[in-house]
Amino acid sequence: MKIKQSELQEIKPQTDSIQSSNKISTEGLNDRQQKHLETLIARYTEHTKTSKQQMQAYRSVLADPRGLEGFYPLVKEMVYPVIGKHASGSRVWDIDGNEYIDIVMGFGVNLFGHNPPFIKEALEQRLEQGIHFGPQSDIAGEVAELVSELTGMERVTFSNTGTEAVMTAIRLARAATGRYKIVRFSDSYHGHSDGTLIKAEKADGSGSVPGYPGVPPNVALDVLVLEYVNPQSLEIIKAHEHELAAVIVEPVQSSRPDLQPQEFLQQLRELTKKSGIVLIFDEIITGFRVHLSGAQLGLVLKPI
Repeated sequence: MKIKQSELQEIKPQTDSIQSSNKISTEGLNDRQQKHLETLIARYTEHTKTSKQQMQAYRSVLADPRGLEGFYPLVKEMVYPVIGKHASGSRVWDIDGNEYIDIVMGFGVNLFGHNPPFIKEALEQRLEQGIHFGPQSDIAGEVAELVSELTGMERVTFSNTGTEAVMTAIRLARAATGRYKIVRFSDSYHGHSDGTLIKAEKADGSGSVPGYPGVPPNVALDVLVLEYVNPQSLEIIKAHEHELAAVIVEPVQSSRPDLQPQEFLQQLRELTKKSGIVLIFDEIITGFRVHLSGAQLGLVLKPI
């Protein structure tokens, strides 16, 4: 089953005055749009009914933010995660038996597709040896050496998640520089730690505020959120160079993969190097796709 983007666009209301209710709110839709919406919802929910039933069955115990991702009153009956059953190669099957081509590929990590035989075999071999938490793995050094050889990075560490990796990188930058403020750019994603869930109230980076409920306001005091690929952002960084520990950036933003600002990144590198500011390239999602050594060689053209 495939739902075209044009089908969703067709049901966009002609007014922002939408009242939520137990029934589908169709305020602002003409008769043709209303009929299309009802048909689309019926078709989608029928094809993915087991996903919806399972989501509803476990809602009281399973706290999954994806259950509300993209919530909008007009299409609220379709707002629930599709629950996967199994995957192979480029394809995923849900619990209703629907087959999908996974163009996201596990949010970027499945470089060899789903369940590749050689990775499955390696995992099975390690599982036979047991999962020994505490002692260092007997292959940790060898893997670090291989990653260093592949990427050209001097040293390697391992982390469970991208969020943890970013938190550690920022902490190291602050420790190394003795400064505490950082710069991040709008439309970038750096995980879900408090220190990166900050948005800008003003274009000049002043007035940063929490981007989500629960993030303490004082955390935002140490974060400047600037516009990506804007020459003025470089000027703001220069003006604050004496208090900046790091600039963290998605060289190719996962939300805008078509934007590959080579010149801006080169200028940013020169500025941070001259000012003694740590430049952190966060390529958790886009890693290895620009270059095996990341954007520092794929776009900046020389080690950072």
